[in-house]
Amino acid sequence: MEMDETIRERVNAKKREIDKYIELVRVLFTLQVRFRERYGVSVFVEPTITYEGKGRKTPDILVITSSDTALIIDHKYIGTSNVNTVRSQLEDIGKYYGTILWRGKNYKVTHVILLCNEESWQNVINVGVYVAKPISLIYEFHEDTMTIKLRIMVPKDIKIIDPFLKRLYNVLKSHRELNLEVPIEESHKYVFIRQEPPEEYIMDRLYRLLYSLMEYNVDKKPFRIKDIVEYFKQYHPPWVLERGEAVQFTLGRIIKGIKLLEKIDLAKYYPKEGIVVVKKIKRLSSPELLDHLLIKLAKYELKEEAKIKSKGKQTRLTNFFH
Repeated sequence: MEMDETIRERVNAKKREIDKYIELVRVLFTLQVRFRERYGVSVFVEPTITYEGKGRKTPDILVITSSDTALIIDHKYIGTSNVNTVRSQLEDIGKYYGTILWRGKNYKVTHVILLCNEESWQNVINVGVYVAKPISLIYEFHEDTMTIKLRIMVPKDIKIIDPFLKRLYNVLKSHRELNLEVPIEESHKYVFIRQEPPEEYIMDRLYRLLYSLMEYNVDKKPFRIKDIVEYFKQYHPPWVLERGEAVQFTLGRIIKGIKLLEKIDLAKYYPKEGIVVVKKIKRLSSPELLDHLLIKLAKYELKEEAKIKSKGKQTRLTNFFH
């Protein structure tokens, strides 16, 4: 599909942002499933944890490793080798040390582990001795094979005391890395985490679902918002938390997606009635559909920016003559 260079740059930037989010969801879910299967530990994604004397915090992964110990795995994208920035990012994970209350029991957090991709890890390495490095799990996600290569870095001055982490370290030390297969069938059920996704990704997932629910011979169809919430719960179950659940596709996210679809003339939202009417486009393959939506959105944004720029020029011109 031919497109203007400015539009292409915007579309590619948004696709990179979406890809990073999807990758993070898959990595967290895969670690949860594989650690649970291989090591028999309880693993929770983005739980809200109560800390003794520190209030509540939400790391990326909590692993309950024994009757009274736990460890935290926190993900960071580190996009620079700036010493101060890297130090700030690494020091931030220290806030997860302490005693936590989880499901009515106290656990001591024995280790807090940095989880990052190879690019982020290279930026950590580039700062050399200027920054103290934590125990780190470094991953490399391969979409073509749906596998994650995982390796570990343990500084010489850190002694591993957690039983689960010892086992994991010994496996990684003897094999250098673990090849973890993404649980494909299950992973399709988990498309969002609690961390806010790019709004364009919300729009894409929303339109795909509603499109699949439209009859072959219709051009548009109304949906009740509360039904959309239930549809997503059916296809994409909530994450399990300490108490209750974290719904993947919240009402707020649905509204964000609808508003973007409105901008590109693929939906009309009637908030008082709690209904959205969705237009049907021609059938497109998976990557083509995302490109189609992003191109339409980029064109809309450029048109709106041109209007604002033109209005600003007109205002300055009017002020000049007055």
